Amino acid sequence: MKKQKVKKEVMEVSEPTATYGQHNFQEQITSLSGGLNNAQLRLLKLFSYVKNEKSLDELNKVLLNFYRKKIDKETDNMWTEGQLSNKKMEQILNTHKRTKY
Repeated sequence: MKKQKVKKEVMEVSEPTATYGQHNFQEQITSLSGGLNNAQLRLLKLFSYVKNEKSLDELNKVLLNFYRKKIDKETDNMWTEGQLSNKKMEQILNTHKRTKY
């Protein structure tokens, strides 16, 4: 990711500037943004609003449901297109892909 693009994303994500201890959120994001993509930066912004464990659990459930729906849709498409079948599922279940030590 080009530095110019990252700085633009940081500016978009870092508002409002929530405080955490003596550091503000914008400074924290700026220091971390070198290796983060846009989705990660936006999630950091969302998590800056989480004030308690209950809110964190609720946000976690929303994210898990989002990805569950995407996986369900993709696997349904794979079944419809013939990329998955009962036979293929059995092969997957019986395949050992563990790393040999």
